[in-house]
Amino acid sequence: MTSPSNIVSLAMTISETTTTINTYFTSHGLPIPSFDVSGPSRLSIPPEEKEVAKAYAELLRATMELHNLMLGPTAMLMGTSPMDNLSLHCIYAFKIAHAFPVDGEATFEDISAACGLNVIDTRRILRHAMTNHIFQEVRPGTVVHTAASKLLATDPLVSDFVGIGCEERFQAAAYTVEALKRFGYAEEPNQSGFSLGHQTTRGLYDELRANPTRGERWANAMSIYASRISLSPLIDSYEWENLGLAKILDVGGGYGPVSIGLAKAFPSLTFVVQDFADVIEDGPSHVPAEISSQITFMAYDMLTPQTVRDADVVFFRAVLHNWTDHYCLKILRNQIPALKKGSRLIIVEPQLPEPGKLTWYAEKRLRTMDLNMLSYFGSRERSVADWEDIFKKADERFVLKKAVDLADGSNCIMEVLWNEE
Repeated sequence: MTSPSNIVSLAMTISETTTTINTYFTSHGLPIPSFDVSGPSRLSIPPEEKEVAKAYAELLRATMELHNLMLGPTAMLMGTSPMDNLSLHCIYAFKIAHAFPVDGEATFEDISAACGLNVIDTRRILRHAMTNHIFQEVRPGTVVHTAASKLLATDPLVSDFVGIGCEERFQAAAYTVEALKRFGYAEEPNQSGFSLGHQTTRGLYDELRANPTRGERWANAMSIYASRISLSPLIDSYEWENLGLAKILDVGGGYGPVSIGLAKAFPSLTFVVQDFADVIEDGPSHVPAEISSQITFMAYDMLTPQTVRDADVVFFRAVLHNWTDHYCLKILRNQIPALKKGSRLIIVEPQLPEPGKLTWYAEKRLRTMDLNMLSYFGSRERSVADWEDIFKKADERFVLKKAVDLADGSNCIMEVLWNEE
């Protein structure tokens, strides 16, 4: 019997995995994905539901693979377009999602008047966005919201995330090739597509601090990660209880979400959350009263020598990947004054895998993050081997003891001992 063609095999995979996922949704009383305005804003499949999570990853891979196969290589290459970003940017910039109630409808003329954008451009921008299921034309000339446009209208954090994508990342990506030609392998934060695209001599963080409105939008957008990513993989993947009565410096810890989660789980640990003064200003208000004795906040710039002494642990989570190798060495060396015999670094970072080690979707996300780091900062995501090389270059006394993949599938927790004789 002849084996099925690749496209038929992919179609069978799509059918089988969709059935698995649909059964999970219906048996757990969860809403079925829909573009309709009443559709769920995000899908949540807990990592412990391994078979369903596997089916979900396979479904995403198979649908994209079948889509690209059916386009063929010519259409696939020629179909890559920045215009998806353009229509979304117009919706964001002209606040089109706010032009009429999420449960209502409006004509193109109504939307044009509400947004201050001429009706011809309003119509063509929206009709392009509709091909991506952002808004829907239910009758000729009449527009209603979809789940995606409703989210833009009702979730300020998502709106801010779209804003940085359209007004920070887009320019950064557009000028990254020029940055590579001009600077090669970057050392300084301003040797980036971001700095060239925004016509500034500052790196991203300095630029945002100089522009508070943009800085606030960036902070809001990044808070999505802190608020929506479970800490369970981090808590479960390291023997925190073995640290005993440890003092932990949470460097670049923002308002303290990770320290708060760890303090709740491990009462013997105390934390000093360090970040810029304006970042930690509201930190204490986020700390529940029952763990307030475990957490303090301290203004600190990681590009300067550490001022705390005798720390048991210096902790970084998703901080160092924002920095070039040159600055990673500087930041790590700056922590040495805080260390004593028996101290350690605990570092959580995305782990750049060898091709094919992760699901298609997980690898696509990591490869995209790697290019984000390049375009924003001139930096990179790294493999464990890359990190080990950096630790050795920073100081021979930094010794990587172990690296453990987190259950989230893309991050790694590394324990680095301070080997002081």
